[in-house]
Amino acid sequence: MQRELVQKTVHQLGEYNDETYGAFLKPIMTAEKFNKNWNKNIAGLGDEEMADLEDARSSIASYEKIYNIFEYSSEITRLCNMVETRICANNPSIPMNMYRRSASSTMDNIFPEIEKCLEAYYGLVDDCAEYPDWQKKIQKELGGTVSYLALTLDETSRDAAVEISPLFARFDSEKQIYFK
Repeated sequence: MQRELVQKTVHQLGEYNDETYGAFLKPIMTAEKFNKNWNKNIAGLGDEEMADLEDARSSIASYEKIYNIFEYSSEITRLCNMVETRICANNPSIPMNMYRRSASSTMDNIFPEIEKCLEAYYGLVDDCAEYPDWQKKIQKELGGTVSYLALTLDETSRDAAVEISPLFARFDSEKQIYFK
């Protein structure tokens, strides 16, 4: 299962879980049931058996971390897509937007949401600092979604964002990671 998880993108894990009828969650649920009755389940076991169970327990704990990363990434993606839609609502080159503008989609109203998306993304990237493979995977896969927020901003808004936001300045300084 670990080999399959590494081959899936962060966004494909949800589909994988649905297609396999919850196979990704099954080890986590089984571990939860087993850990509830840990003392009863380990009663009378030898040292080698205990070591094997502890190994299995730590392996399954890492699956839970991966699943949490997937859930968090999915939520960030949903938020980014929502903000992108609101940004695009002010783009006059889209025919349906030519004669209307939404006050809720102005840069003043949207920028705090963009910063929250960037904050969530960089929080996840920084939390994975101990795991460089996962950090790189998140940067490649989720970074593409987050970087699209920067692409939807017009040039003037982007320049102003770099000046007022340390998070956006960090993103701007690392943009070569996302735009190759």
